Amino acid sequence: MQLMPDVIGDYGVKDPFSARQSIMAAAQHLKALESRYGGDRILVAAAYNAGIGAVTQYRGVPPYAETQEYVAKVGELYARYRKAMGLAPRSVQLLPAQ
Repeated sequence: MQLMPDVIGDYGVKDPFSARQSIMAAAQHLKALESRYGGDRILVAAAYNAGIGAVTQYRGVPPYAETQEYVAKVGELYARYRKAMGLAPRSVQLLPAQ
C-alpha cells in the first residue's frame, strides 16, 4: 500500500517500508474515510486516491483521469467480489463532481 506522508504521520507509522505498518495504517485510513463519507465507497475510493482536499474541492469525485479510472476499477472489483461471494449486486455509479 502506498501511503502519503500526512497519512504516515496520522497513523504513527515508524517505518513506511514495513508491510505490516503500511497495511495497518491504510486499513485505519480507509476506515476513517468510510466514516467521513458515510460509507459512500465511491467517495472513499476517490479520497484514498486523490485526497480529502480534492474530494472536498470538487464536491465529489475529482475530474482527474487517474482518479476517475481508479474509482471505476475499484467499483468493478467490488462487483466481482460480491458476485464471487454469491452476494446480490449493488449499484455503484460513478457520478461526475458538481
